[in-house]
Amino acid sequence: MKSYLVGVDIGGTFTDCVVIDDEGAVITAKAPSTPDEFSRGMLDAMTAAADSLGLSITELCQSIRLLAHGTTVGTNAVVQKRGDKVGLITTKDGAVEDVETLMARIDAASKFIDLEQLAISPQCGFASGISGNFLSEDAQWRKLDVMQEVARRVWG
Repeated sequence: MKSYLVGVDIGGTFTDCVVIDDEGAVITAKAPSTPDEFSRGMLDAMTAAADSLGLSITELCQSIRLLAHGTTVGTNAVVQKRGDKVGLITTKDGAVEDVETLMARIDAASKFIDLEQLAISPQCGFASGISGNFLSEDAQWRKLDVMQEVARRVWG
């Protein structure tokens, strides 16, 4: 059974999908973007690519070795300073940081960027079965508790 590398980019008008198989063959597909529910446009583009390969969307998804997803829509929202506030939890270090450390980092960043434009970005993330740092399930839940407490203190 072949495996595939799949890349999807959601744009304002169209969602593009590129599929590369094990032998390097490239298939491209396009579907209208669906701003009311962007995931639908993503699946439509992937379904079009699957059709080109003679596969069902389920067969394609079961054969994906790597899925890369980008959003021109998301990039534009950041550049234009619109959209929802988000937080980022990375996998640089397996430790759970404390609220005060994150508050100090946010305070330092707020001297350069408006507080309403900042997001939580601690230097520790969740465990990964593929790569990354091991974190017990309890530590992962503690990490979420820390994020919630920081968000409550900063943004209410």
